[in-house]
Amino acid sequence: MADLVVRYDQIPRFARAMKLAASETLVRETGRALNLIGKSDIQKMKSEQLTGGRLNVRFKGLLNAFKFKATESAGASSISQLDLDEYTGVKMFRIFQTGGEISPRRARTLTVLAPGARTAGGKRKYSMKELRDMIRSGAAEIIPTRNGPVVATPEFKTTKKGKLRRQSRITVLAYLRPRVGEQKRIDFFGNFEANAAEHERILGEAGDRAIGKMIDGEEGGE
Repeated sequence: MADLVVRYDQIPRFARAMKLAASETLVRETGRALNLIGKSDIQKMKSEQLTGGRLNVRFKGLLNAFKFKATESAGASSISQLDLDEYTGVKMFRIFQTGGEISPRRARTLTVLAPGARTAGGKRKYSMKELRDMIRSGAAEIIPTRNGPVVATPEFKTTKKGKLRRQSRITVLAYLRPRVGEQKRIDFFGNFEANAAEHERILGEAGDRAIGKMIDGEEGGE
């Protein structure tokens, strides 16, 4: 999760509401504003970093794993008790926030799918079990290369006499690596900061609503 900090006092319209509006009303409007900010930030993350950035995520289920959680204002007595967290529920994406090295837990190597094991749309053609079964049956082989072993399907052709003749061309399905280094590819904090203008707009409107409700209440009591 990304622990995000909203600077309420740096937004003039909201800072004015902190001085003038009733605490209960301001807390309620702030809780609503944080929900709107979370939605805006995650949408910005999806459009700019996930589908249009370095990850190029194509599957809706993975996109929907990026979420936010805002404190319920009903259980808070002051805005200092309201928090906003933005996060991904898929563990494999967390390495992309920090960068780092991935190592296998049980096996000796990691199996990294190559383009030959994916469709044109990026969807995987084979599960890990199917790859293992292909190796056992001889439909695929583990072939050593200068850059490390690969799982590949050799192509076979027949001779003029009808005998099988092995060709040198192969289709690489996966790379076997003892570890894989991943660069930082997403940035919750950078995304949050880049959306500051939208935050200011949302919180400014929340402050205006809180002041407006206070004025309406005073006028109604006269």
